[in-house]
Amino acid sequence: MCDPINEEWTAADDAIEEVREIRRQISARFDDDLDKLFDHYVELEKRHAGRLWDSRTRYKQGKSAA
Repeated sequence: MCDPINEEWTAADDAIEEVREIRRQISARFDDDLDKLFDHYVELEKRHAGRLWDSRTRYKQGKSAA
């Protein structure tokens, strides 16, 4: 797929399209049901809680995101 305004396709466009395709595949695994997909992500968040970085917590502590 090419942007009609900018005819040049870049590596960034490839990466974005790859992410979109993966998102479509994940959604299809859950029958494109938003509730099922949400429950899946909540479960992943619980399972990997110690590995996740929460920018809101960092912000509340007054630390820079950089």
